[in-house]
Amino acid sequence: PEAEVEVTVVSSVAPAGERMVLRVRPSLSLTVTPPRIQGWGLETADVLVSAQAADGARDNMLQLSTTMGRLSATEATLDKGGNARVSIRSESVGTGKVSGRGAGLDGASANVDYVFPWRFLGAALVGGVAGGLLRKRSRSKTAGAFAKSMGIAVLSAAIVVGLYVLGINLVGFALPAHGGEVLVFVVAALGALYGTRLLAPAVPA
Repeated sequence: PEAEVEVTVVSSVAPAGERMVLRVRPSLSLTVTPPRIQGWGLETADVLVSAQAADGARDNMLQLSTTMGRLSATEATLDKGGNARVSIRSESVGTGKVSGRGAGLDGASANVDYVFPWRFLGAALVGGVAGGLLRKRSRSKTAGAFAKSMGIAVLSAAIVVGLYVLGINLVGFALPAHGGEVLVFVVAALGALYGTRLLAPAVPA
């Protein structure tokens, strides 16, 4: 329904009917997309809020909260279509509940699952090993030297990937914000390939 609905009430005392205008209480809905993301702060999801029968003339300010995770904003304003969007970043592992409410609006909530980031860790490890092999340190004459070189490469990859997750890009060129496990693999491989040369500009002398 719209924000106002006109109805006709017919009764024994008013057989011709009486016209009335009723205001409809807006109905709020909240959806998290996707509802299942990797934990440890490695992925984000969109929180979509919509209100049916919202009155565009009034202040449609929403308050958002969550039991687990970090919202990009705790307040949002419905647009003319009655919609609002924020994002939520995972935190730890478990299930969080995202809730939204506003003046004159029925509250709504939705769950989001934060799962253990097996795919992320796998992509980072494979990328680190691939980058380490590209460094051609396999020419080391002893197994110990080769293992040490690969260990340094994997550790460098882990640091570079971790910094990228925090928003610090050390690879030297722009990367897409969303690329899934392929992006993690590429960043890890570059971190292992160039090693401490990437980390040096980030560390004060």
